[in-house]
Amino acid sequence: MATGINEEGINGYPIEIQALFYFALRCAKQMLRTERDSKGFIERIEKRITDLSCNIGWLSHS
Repeated sequence: MATGINEEGINGYPIEIQALFYFALRCAKQMLRTERDSKGFIERIEKRITDLSCNIGWLSHS
């Protein structure tokens, strides 16, 4: 049965690396203050979190 995951993980990156990056982004978002200067960073972090959650989110449902 094929799961869509090969030895390179998803999108060519190992799943472990993607999971670490996902949680690092979540921590970074928590650490940034919601000031005018950091608003662009927070928006970019939220977009990457959304993109990554599509790739690794199914792991918690299996």
